Amino acid sequence: MPDINIFKFDLSAIKYEFDIGGKFVSKEIKSYEYLDYSKHVTLYPDGRGIIIHTYEILTKDKCGCSEIFRKLDLSDAAKAFKFPRLEKLKSTDLKNRFTHDGFWYESDNNFITSAEERYWSDSNFHEEDKSLDTDKHLRWVYKVNTGKIENGKTYKFNDFFSFKDMFPITGGVVDKAKLPYEPYEFSSCCTYNCKVKNMTYIISFERDIKASSLTCEYTANGLSYPKTIETEKENNYIYQKYIAKYKNLRYNNNIKISWDIQE
Repeated sequence: MPDINIFKFDLSAIKYEFDIGGKFVSKEIKSYEYLDYSKHVTLYPDGRGIIIHTYEILTKDKCGCSEIFRKLDLSDAAKAFKFPRLEKLKSTDLKNRFTHDGFWYESDNNFITSAEERYWSDSNFHEEDKSLDTDKHLRWVYKVNTGKIENGKTYKFNDFFSFKDMFPITGGVVDKAKLPYEPYEFSSCCTYNCKVKNMTYIISFERDIKASSLTCEYTANGLSYPKTIETEKENNYIYQKYIAKYKNLRYNNNIKISWDIQE
């Protein structure tokens, strides 16, 4: 299932994109470096999904940094899924994250000051493309207070989504009536076209999910076939968790995690 994160620097220092699949598209990164990136997807028996992204950056040249561009593509969500408006998502109290759709974010020193829904164009971030405003596609912009960040220091920020019908699941098993298309594959992926020093990818299943056959594959430029990444498995009374780690991701690197769920 597909996410985007693009820092816009007015001095053309960088345009960076992280697109649940996810994709990073980068021109040139001079103003900062990604030290750590973590993506954690959790599935629940009623089809609800929760996604948490955590980023750590080292700022090299803050000059001109004003916005972070993000997008989330849930084309693989259950058939009935539709994105609410961002303002409605932001109004959800965190305590209702297991029952209501919601969106939350935070940043060190509150250097991200706001989040605004905007369907920016891939070719020109200053222009809007209303054709991208669809039921299963969301785009927005984080506003950055550059007075709250300093060169040579590291900063973390994260965002957190919860959606009903993110997955075509009912009662912990596949619900064929909810499939958006067939054949259907349960998966989550990230494609990187920029450097990320440390990547942690986590898939968690609530205990009543009937999941099996989880695989994590890595594909890079020059590899003619995917390479399997070993995953760590952690179980507790409530969750079954799979963790994949990778270092020094570079251009055209792809990580895909897929799994089966009992019908």
